Amino acid sequence: RSFSAVLEEAKITPRQVEICELKFIKGLTNYQIAMQLNVSVKTVDKELNTAYKRITNVLSFL
Repeated sequence: RSFSAVLEEAKITPRQVEICELKFIKGLTNYQIAMQLNVSVKTVDKELNTAYKRITNVLSFL
């Protein structure tokens, strides 16, 4: 499965997809992501945590 397919199946929001791509594909820190998206680091942390839980749930069924 591709990374994109897993994200789609996890039903995460477009912002969570963007944050995950910046984190895991581009290798940015949470601070760098927050600055790029003009949101707080706390928001990035929360969105990553939610996305991570949903992605983990999808991957647990493989």
